[in-house]
Order: sequence, then structure tokens, then C-alpha cells
Amino acid sequence: MKPRIVAIGNANVDVTCFVTHIPEPDGDVFAESFHMGAGGSASNFAVASRKLGAEAYIVAVLGKDVLSEIYLSSLVRSGVNTDGLIRTADLPTGIVLILHEKGAQRRMITFRGANALLNEENLRKKEGLLKSCDLIHVTSVMRTSFKAVLQIVTGISWDPGIKIIHEMGTDVLKHLRYVRRLFVNQKEAQLITGESDPVRAARLLSKFSEEVVIKLGSRGAIACSGGKIFRERAFEVEVLDTTGAGDAFAAAYSISRLRGYDVKRSLVHANAVAALKITKIGAQEGVPSWDEVIDFLKRWNYG
Repeated sequence: MKPRIVAIGNANVDVTCFVTHIPEPDGDVFAESFHMGAGGSASNFAVASRKLGAEAYIVAVLGKDVLSEIYLSSLVRSGVNTDGLIRTADLPTGIVLILHEKGAQRRMITFRGANALLNEENLRKKEGLLKSCDLIHVTSVMRTSFKAVLQIVTGISWDPGIKIIHEMGTDVLKHLRYVRRLFVNQKEAQLITGESDPVRAARLLSKFSEEVVIKLGSRGAIACSGGKIFRERAFEVEVLDTTGAGDAFAAAYSISRLRGYDVKRSLVHANAVAALKITKIGAQEGVPSWDEVIDFLKRWNYG
């Protein structure tokens, strides 16, 4: 039976430009390549989950505009069930401009748009769906939206993202008793705990949440579960675009755990999916099927 997951968060259209350099004020530069498609962490998680074999839903708020049609067509092509989407004429669909400068970290500019209407009133409309799933993953929503989710369900999977961590600070810890699994990167873990060492940060966070996963990018990932630390290295591949890699990682780890794999093997699966994703341009491109993950691991001598 397929695991049934719901991702709650943002529905955006990502506009990605790859440039040799960021222009000076009043300057101009040609983009070497350009990509536009559905984005938002929850959307990326849902698409990755579906590609990995889950029955995937997305709960988010869309405008009623041209961008919403681009978003919807992308999600439908990926096989994600869109029954959880809420449409509004009050605000336009969210959009994210992503600038990839050669040899530098990406820069992102976000217009939240309709995502700002992810409130308790709208979430209550999808309460039946939320309570019917094996996993609810909440990602990159602001404090008010996150608290609205907790009015309906607890025991969630949570990837707060840097914006909400800056907004909430150490208050994040107060909410972890409602969180079964926490996903953060090393910088986010340090902001919450004050610990620069990811192992110490993971141990501290695990006092508040059942399972903690810290994404370390090119250095792999660690997890703390049942008081034990697990660490797995990343796979070395050619990197084209890291957008959405963390979401694909979280989806793969979650689906692996739902399928009964242990923490260590789930980290391996998640690292493999992230590696395959970053070899393609686009937040949702390159995410493999489950069979492709297994084939990839066989090539790396993981039985």
C-alpha cells in the first residue's frame, strides 16, 4: 500500500536565472539559461514524494491568475493530487526569483502573495484530508500558519526553514513537543541551539523532538533518534542546481521511514535522492523514482 502524505506550505512559481555575475546598480547581464516551474518547499516535497511512490497531496493557497495555471499544470504532470489546494482572487500566486551566480551561492527574492492566506480558516477546509494521512509535513510557513496547523493536527514532520527560525528564534524549541520529526540544516540548527557542532545540536534538539535530521549539504547528513547519532556521507556528483535538494532529501528520508527502513538506511536513500536531484536544473527536476534510487545505490556498491 502506498504511504499517503500531505505537504503543507507555499505554492510558488520559481523563476530561475543562471548568470556569470550579478550586475551592478543600473547594470544589465545576459542570463546563460532560464527555468520556470512550480516551486515552494511543500510543493517540492510533494512532487518528490509522488515520484518516490507515495500518494501525495499539497495543501497551499493559490491565486487565480496565469501563474497559478503554470503551477497547477506542473503539479498535475508530476502526479500530485491537487484537491488540497485553495484558490483565491484576493492575492496573486506567490513567485520566487532565483539568481544563480557562477561560483557563488544562489540569491532568492520571494513575493508571498496568496501564501499569506494559509490560515486556520482555510486549513479547516482541508481538515478531513489532513487527518486521513500517514504523514503531514509542514515546511517554510510563517509562525501564524504553523500555529494554525497545530490547532488541527500534531505529531507532524517539520522543516521550518531559515525565515521562520529567524522569526521565532529559540521559541522553536517550545513547539517541538508537537513535532515527531524535525528537519534543519546546520546553520538553522545553530540558530536554534547556539551549538556550531551539528552532533551536539542534534542531541540537544532530540530532547524536544522524537527524531532530528540535520542536512549538511555536500557533507551528507546526520540524524539523532532514540538517543543515537547516525551519520552518512553525501554522494559526489556534478552539481547543476541545488534548488529543492533539501526538500527532495526530506521527502526521501520520510518515505524511506514510512516503508520501514531504519534511520541509517533512510539517510542513505535521502542522500542518493538529493545527489540525483542536483544534477538537473529546476527545483523538481531530477528527482528519481524509487527503482532509480536503488539502481543508483547499486552503482555505488550499496547492496
